[in-house]
Amino acid sequence: YWTFRGGDFRLPGRLLDTPFSNLFYPDLAGRGAWVEATHGGRTFGFFYGAETLQAGVRVPLRIETPQNMAGIYFRQQVGERLVVSARLMDLSTDLNKLRSATYLAVPANPIQNALTATADALYTMAGPLKWYGEAGVSEGSWAQPGQPQGDPVSFTSGPLLETHRFTLRANYLYQNASYLPLLGYYLGDRRGPFGEIKVRPFSRLD
Repeated sequence: YWTFRGGDFRLPGRLLDTPFSNLFYPDLAGRGAWVEATHGGRTFGFFYGAETLQAGVRVPLRIETPQNMAGIYFRQQVGERLVVSARLMDLSTDLNKLRSATYLAVPANPIQNALTATADALYTMAGPLKWYGEAGVSEGSWAQPGQPQGDPVSFTSGPLLETHRFTLRANYLYQNASYLPLLGYYLGDRRGPFGEIKVRPFSRLD
């Protein structure tokens, strides 16, 4: 099954949906072209265009930003317990137009180009117990030279246990500055552990 779209398109920010509340990924909204092919549990996709942001409340509009994005992605269901995905994406920003974009908060030293490659996996270990992992490599170039690149590797890993009475979500993440520098969001440059527990002792009490 093939899907073709020209003009405004929207893709999920992460290919695998995980209920970690500390991981926020906005949709990849762009204006350009998007192609996706699906067969069974396998999906391939390609997209290219300028990133757009929503403006307005009652009548939402899309504002085109001075950032172009291009990428390819892949998602595969392996058996009944494993789902894997991968994405390669390039982000390039017109710094002259960015400085004149009054609707955006611009960092002191913005990233001009960023190339990111990520791979995700969600494995069902036993019943309601799952394990999520992501590993990525990215490289960026900044407007002003001399910006420390840091470690090019980013990763996130942790378990998910969800039953009717008990829920446990925990992970540790490490994201470098060039992890996903989308204009208006600037994801990356964060690290640390996260844990969340929910108990339902009675049907009406959480």
